[in-house]
Amino acid sequence: MSPQIDFAKRHIVSQVSTFNAASAIYRLEALIDDAKEVSGLLTPQQSHKTFEFVSYYQVGFVTCLEWHAKSRLYDLFVFDPKQISANDVKQGFSDAKLALMISEGLEIPHLIASGSSVSTYESYISTIDRVLTALGAKGEIKNLLGTDAQVIEDLYVSRNTLVHEIGIQAIGHPNVRDFSTFKEVLEQGNIVLSLIRGVEAQITAFASEGFPNQLDSAGYPVDEVGTLMTKIRTMEAAISDAIAEGNCAEGLTIDRWTALLAKSNAGLIAELEFIATLDLAGWQYFDVRPSLKAHLLRQRLKYLENLAKEII
Repeated sequence: MSPQIDFAKRHIVSQVSTFNAASAIYRLEALIDDAKEVSGLLTPQQSHKTFEFVSYYQVGFVTCLEWHAKSRLYDLFVFDPKQISANDVKQGFSDAKLALMISEGLEIPHLIASGSSVSTYESYISTIDRVLTALGAKGEIKNLLGTDAQVIEDLYVSRNTLVHEIGIQAIGHPNVRDFSTFKEVLEQGNIVLSLIRGVEAQITAFASEGFPNQLDSAGYPVDEVGTLMTKIRTMEAAISDAIAEGNCAEGLTIDRWTALLAKSNAGLIAELEFIATLDLAGWQYFDVRPSLKAHLLRQRLKYLENLAKEII
């Protein structure tokens, strides 16, 4: 495998493991802002001219729809593994993909959700409806789409024409090509943004505590780091109580546990501070540091939960 292909695959795997609803919204907003800025620069000077590249904003909009749907499908699988069907497993597994995912330490929900197809309007609707229905908001996707359903469907058709079904309208003489205007793509982008925010509002309203990557009522990410730290402290306290009551193996005293806990917490805080000071390339576009912190804390919490099963 060439270094270029290997890097590309690893980048995709990295996106699978860190992409979430909040970053989908952030990237979509960045695309819309970019279109506004470029339109402001070009339109006053060349108001009657169309530009071929403008249509490719539609590719970005549909990509945000797909990744948002896949990220929420992954969250559903993590939250309620019983939602995984035999068809999900069949669709998500392939030898090459499975080997890459395992080598990167990703979980089965990552593999299945990333392997799901959201490449058509129909598959997008069914995926979002599946998530909302599982949370108790059955049929809400149709209400969210309303009169904009045709816009979303047309976006998928345009995207697939541009990148999958290349014809004369994409590569023919300029006189027969289909060109989108800045006005059109800005309207489409805002409709997509409104739809994703509407879906997130339903998830916020219906999802129970523990559903991953929740957003608050204003659409901002709930502080997962704070939530995980609270769960860790609660679990540590429960283990401490069990040890103090003498319900543990011989030789495991509360003094020994307290000393170990102090060292562990000091190390955990140092790790979190280290992550916070990382100046990672591209952080202004997508900051992975909160995801790294959450991953670290989830590991600690999982260890404590397994330990508690043996002690409490």
